[in-house]
Amino acid sequence: MNAEPTNPAGQLPTDLASQVLGQLGLQYALAVAGTALIALGVGWLAAGRALAPIRTIVATLRRISDDRLDARVRPSGPQDELHELAVDPYRSQERRRECGR
Repeated sequence: MNAEPTNPAGQLPTDLASQVLGQLGLQYALAVAGTALIALGVGWLAAGRALAPIRTIVATLRRISDDRLDARVRPSGPQDELHELAVDPYRSQERRRECGR
């Protein structure tokens, strides 16, 4: 007869069940940490791609303000909010010129 204590279901010795549960807990913790790191990396890359047009607009506006005030940002891509953001300063500038005449 087996003298080792067993868990309530009577399937595994208690010390083996504890060891297996400890290993599973470690594996789950590592899996969660790995998944969090991957999610963080994917989020970082996605945010970089989403903010790239804004960085381009800002860099162009800085270059224009340093060099020539009459130059324009030439937005590319779809007619979305970023396109409007790039074009709106020039619309207001044109309106100010028209009012000043």
